[in-house]
Amino acid sequence: MDAEIEALLLQEADPAPLALAIAATILALMTWVSPLL
Repeated sequence: MDAEIEALLLQEADPAPLALAIAATILALMTWVSPLL
């Protein structure tokens, strides 16, 4: 997660990497949470 957050902070000016980082974070969260549900 920390890597994604750092990427968000570094790429803040450019919307394309920002969107990719958000999508990757959401995907990682869904993958992590789904076995718990």
